[in-house]
Amino acid sequence: MLNDIKLIGRVSKEPNLKVETEGNHQLFFDLAVGRNYVKPGEERETDYIPIAAFGKLAEIKADRLKKGPELVLVEGSLQTWFHENENGTKEKKMGVKADRIVVLGKFVRDNNQPDTPENQ
Repeated sequence: MLNDIKLIGRVSKEPNLKVETEGNHQLFFDLAVGRNYVKPGEERETDYIPIAAFGKLAEIKADRLKKGPELVLVEGSLQTWFHENENGTKEKKMGVKADRIVVLGKFVRDNNQPDTPENQ
């Protein structure tokens, strides 16, 4: 079996860092990933994918990741988990557990092409 995912997108809201009493770091954010196919006359659709990083990776990337125009590469695996909502009901969620996060830099968007890093 294979569970390997690679995404390039941008951080769509400020990352949320949690530090447990034992010192374990957990970093959560959503990655906005534009779809490659754009129908003629329509706007590009975007998916918002939940990302979770743990331990040293979360600690290191917490200061570097910000909401904004920089492209970010996330490599990891797709996972499901249960999350308790405001009403106390458990909900099944799906997202990516990050093994590697790389900030690639700012990007320029052409609505007919996939997102690409800006040449500097």
